[in-house]
Amino acid sequence: MVAHREERRAFGGGTRVLVAVVAETLLAALIAPSMMIFQSTAVAEILVGRDGGWQVQRRSNGGLTRDEICRKFTVPTLCGIVMAVSAFATSVPLLLWMSPVIIGLALAIPIGIVTSSPTRIGRLFATPEDNLSPEVLVRARELASSGFTEAPAALDELRRNPALLWRHIESLPPPRRKSGTIDVDLAIARAKIEDSDSFEELFDELSARETLAVLKNRVVLRQVMEMTSRSALGADRAPS
Repeated sequence: MVAHREERRAFGGGTRVLVAVVAETLLAALIAPSMMIFQSTAVAEILVGRDGGWQVQRRSNGGLTRDEICRKFTVPTLCGIVMAVSAFATSVPLLLWMSPVIIGLALAIPIGIVTSSPTRIGRLFATPEDNLSPEVLVRARELASSGFTEAPAALDELRRNPALLWRHIESLPPPRRKSGTIDVDLAIARAKIEDSDSFEELFDELSARETLAVLKNRVVLRQVMEMTSRSALGADRAPS
């Protein structure tokens, strides 16, 4: 990679790449003992019949607080301290031989704080997309910074555009439901349809998830499109 000029520049230069490779290697070695403890704990929980859990990744601007990091890495830190004291009590050469593992465990909390903060080490591990953002990402950032513009709601747009409604319905797969499974959002949407006197009333009541459920079901979508509008309902109720 260093031998190719364009690729080297995309990663921020040869010096940064070499430093990043060394830093990533050291961090991987320091993090490995803590990961070993977390994985061993998960296996032990499974063996005793507990749900080890699989937490979702935090993307976008999601971060970790220092209290959460300290709580998560308390056990690895204590293990590192116990191992250091035990190795030192046995012999200094044993302590030196175990130092790569002990250092990673003893410094688990500081390492967690540093690696969970992208502003501190993010530039060192920047990718070409970070240094030279693609056009689609640049355009997305421009639109995001230009202010929020509310797009026309899907149901209202389909109601006003019969051609688009037809193409949307034709693109939907035939309704299929496994025995015993219920789409909760669609069920709630059906209940709101029955309780609504007009399309506008239903439009105001449906949540985003319920609207999506309606848009994915051609039968319910047709039912919504056939609902009477508030203006027509008012005209019917007006005295002659």
